[in-house]
Amino acid sequence: MNGLKEALPPVTRVTYFEDSESLELTEEEKAIDDKRVEEELEILGSIGFKNAKEPYMKYPEAISKIDQMCKDLCQKLYVGENAHYLVGADKIPAYLSLFLEKMKRQAEEFKINQVRQLRVSAAKFQDMCSQVPYSVFSYLKTVYCNKIERDVKMTESEYDQKRTQAIELKETHLRMFRPNLENPSNKQATADLNKAEMKRSDDLKDLIDDTQIDLFDIEQNTSLQFYTAYLSNVRALIMLFNNVIYKEHFILLPGDEITEKKHKNVRHLMAMERNDDMSRREMRSFPGCGACVFKIDFSKLQNEISSSGDSGATTIESENGKQIPVNEINTEVSVKNT
Repeated sequence: MNGLKEALPPVTRVTYFEDSESLELTEEEKAIDDKRVEEELEILGSIGFKNAKEPYMKYPEAISKIDQMCKDLCQKLYVGENAHYLVGADKIPAYLSLFLEKMKRQAEEFKINQVRQLRVSAAKFQDMCSQVPYSVFSYLKTVYCNKIERDVKMTESEYDQKRTQAIELKETHLRMFRPNLENPSNKQATADLNKAEMKRSDDLKDLIDDTQIDLFDIEQNTSLQFYTAYLSNVRALIMLFNNVIYKEHFILLPGDEITEKKHKNVRHLMAMERNDDMSRREMRSFPGCGACVFKIDFSKLQNEISSSGDSGATTIESENGKQIPVNEINTEVSVKNT
């Protein structure tokens, strides 16, 4: 449509999966990505239409091509005694000149309407972007909190069931412990009962230890999954915000006025006073969250409990000497100024 002042860089396709810090498409997704693109464009209606079976051509070029095809065809048809119908500089019939002129006018109106529709959609999307992070991160919080609660309840339910069985077995052993077991002839029965009770007691202790480890693993593993999903979504949102199309990217349309904001808020006025106007910056930087606030000494825990380990990510040293993984959550991030 040539509705933009200049061509914008293509937006990188990102994965739909949240279980990887990388945004690159998986091999499985690459195989079906073309169909996904068609489905995403279909939602946009006429402004997203693209016939994949036809070679891509810009709208003005397509109109010019149709215009030239009509002229060339007429010059081939009107020959001999009909050649006198070819008039004007283009050597085409007068009625065709009127038709082509009307077609160009309608095509230009269609182009303006489509560009205006795209600009309005881009403006609505820009407004919606301020709410997208709240929606995304609320979704992540809900999903992973519910996952932790569900897994903890299942583990606790399984523990309660086995503990109940252990208590019932203990009561059975108590009923079997009768005075005549002191008789030397019942020595073996007493030893067997004592052995069974000791095994029950050891099994219950192991159950308690295993349940504690399982609960810790649930919290740790789900938290790591949340962290990965959170980081993946942060990176996707940064890429999204850096590729938002704003009104100033579009060409001027009929009825547009070149306006300039007359009022500035205190923040902008102070920045202008210091010759540090934020509105003139191409990028803006935001500080990261820093080092993790949780302190877990894995060396004091049992060997069965595994730490998150070294993921191979680049790290920097904080003020207190702690290593911080370099990513969009922990360290400073730069986003295109809006």
